Amino acid sequence: MTENEGHEIDFDLICENFPRHVSRIKMLVRCNASFAAICDDYCLACKNLRWFETGPDDRWKNEIADYRAVISELADELMRVLQTDEIAAGKSSTGGDR
Repeated sequence: MTENEGHEIDFDLICENFPRHVSRIKMLVRCNASFAAICDDYCLACKNLRWFETGPDDRWKNEIADYRAVISELADELMRVLQTDEIAAGKSSTGGDR
């Protein structure tokens, strides 16, 4: 059993929002439990936002704003990890500093 088994990341949602990074995200999810948790949180927040947005009135206005802020923060965190990982992969594959 792997460390991040049990994570149920919606890769369709990931593909929709990070189309250029799907294969990298799938690889990182398998080997990085912290990254997998960020992806889980991101997918859950996106799904919850969609649910709140389908409401017939403005009673969820505050929750919608909160979820949008959380999604933005999680997306930024995902991109930071992806960029850091790409830099590390580039250094290791070129024999650069470790």
